[in-house]
Amino acid sequence: MGGMHTLNLSIPNLKQFASVSVFRSGWFGGRLEASEKKFAAALCDPNAKKHLKLEWFSTGSQDFYLGATKNTIVLLEGHGCKVEYHESGAGYTWEN
Repeated sequence: MGGMHTLNLSIPNLKQFASVSVFRSGWFGGRLEASEKKFAAALCDPNAKKHLKLEWFSTGSQDFYLGATKNTIVLLEGHGCKVEYHESGAGYTWEN
């Protein structure tokens, strides 16, 4: 849940962060659409996003959260966020 907590805290407070890192997670299940609606003001605010220098995601190619990670990245990029994504060849391991 750490990555989702990171998103839930950082997105509505983007002016407070220069970087955000999400490891092997994203908004999953029905939370993706709900989160987009809940955080629409921040996601659509270019002034909030200009302070953010790096939004970094990492997930393993065999991880069961891979789909949630990729869907979250698509959502964020659709709102103009610049996301750096790294994918390892592992699953849910210490490497990730």
